[in-house]
Amino acid sequence: MLHVNYDISKHWSVASGIDYTTSGDSVVSGYYQCYGPGASALGVTVTPTYTNHGWFIRNELSYVRLQNFTLGHGFGSNGLAPDQIRDIIESGFWF
Repeated sequence: MLHVNYDISKHWSVASGIDYTTSGDSVVSGYYQCYGPGASALGVTVTPTYTNHGWFIRNELSYVRLQNFTLGHGFGSNGLAPDQIRDIIESGFWF
């Protein structure tokens, strides 16, 4: 897991990260991630953030790629897709 944050200005920053995880080859350890035994996942995230007097809004955009996952435990409606793009917008106050 590697995460970095860069302040562009007083109000703007961008965070990014790379995450990699893998499960063991047994059924018991393989379902810890829910992708199946021997599966691995690589994720990349970019999160630009605007802040002003404690209020923030940010967009978290990420891409996840699975390897060696059990069919039916991947992404998509049938669990067969190895890739997924995720996007979420968050807003709130920091205290």
